[in-house]
Amino acid sequence: MAVTGDLRVVTASLGGVRVYHLSGSLDAADPRSLLAQLPSVVRSAEAQVVSHTVVAPRAHHAEGMRALEEASGAVPWPVTWIDGGGATARMQACAVAGAGVRYLERDGRPVGAVWEDADAYHCWLGDIRAADASLSREDQARATFEGIEEALGLVDLGFEHVVRTWLFVDQILEWYGSFNEVRTRFFDERGVFGRFLPASTGIGAANPAGGSVVAQAIALRPARAEVEVREVESPLQCPATEYRSSFSRAVEVRRGGVRQVYVSGTASIDPGGDTVHRGDLGRQIEHTMDVVEAILGARGLGWENLLRGIVYFKDGSDAAGFERHCLERGVPLSPLIVTQGTVCRDELLFEIEVDAFGT
Repeated sequence: MAVTGDLRVVTASLGGVRVYHLSGSLDAADPRSLLAQLPSVVRSAEAQVVSHTVVAPRAHHAEGMRALEEASGAVPWPVTWIDGGGATARMQACAVAGAGVRYLERDGRPVGAVWEDADAYHCWLGDIRAADASLSREDQARATFEGIEEALGLVDLGFEHVVRTWLFVDQILEWYGSFNEVRTRFFDERGVFGRFLPASTGIGAANPAGGSVVAQAIALRPARAEVEVREVESPLQCPATEYRSSFSRAVEVRRGGVRQVYVSGTASIDPGGDTVHRGDLGRQIEHTMDVVEAILGARGLGWENLLRGIVYFKDGSDAAGFERHCLERGVPLSPLIVTQGTVCRDELLFEIEVDAFGT
């Protein structure tokens, strides 16, 4: 891990390409300074941004984007800006060096980045949402999945290539059941259940466009037979499909002797699919971290292999004690951002997602 200005940077070499994961905390009242740092840090590494997530109040979206545009000259990559309702502000980005990145537009705005390495053709999408925020929530959800599919179609990919999604759902507790019905129906129509389910995070957060859903996705098409993509089961939890939620606990991409594991948003749920430790934040955190540790361990990885992650607290004021849990387990804080977001069940107080990389 390196620190450049106010950004923490974790790097990895994959398929002959250098990958940079950048994380940092913004001033929630004025996020412009950190946003303005990103282009110069990326330029110094001779890299190009392929993914960019900002978790900050919607009220600062316009000025934050202006600062980013002034620093970069143009912002050809998609910026997924979400507002979990907290007072803090955080940012994560991913950039790659050693590959020619091409950016994708849909309806006149950036929606993705594509590049190739020795192992695969990659497409990372962001800020995917329904064009019409006046549609019903369910219709917006459907339009979001169709938007992912249409963006992938620009580069001859399909939903069968999607390995990871992020679904930021406004007022999630009011309609998560019907959201899942839309996702399941779409996946069924596209034959997703006959292949593998993407890893996913579904978290409650609003967005500056006022839509009901905004999404990100990672897709890849292997360039050689040795590259494998597979679902990873959780040793301590049942499949999410058993309680009608259509995502896998994790997805692993194997390329030669290298493993990448995308662990879905994970919370305090037991092997029967029920919430455990209701009302006890500390025990929910411990249980959730046990689950993630077991998933990583099953693939020969540990906390030391983290590339990035996001930690969501239902109440942002609860986040202060998280560092203690990390110190006790040897979890590096540098790849993580800690923020506020509504977990998909009212009684769940904590959720974490991570990506890991190792041999």
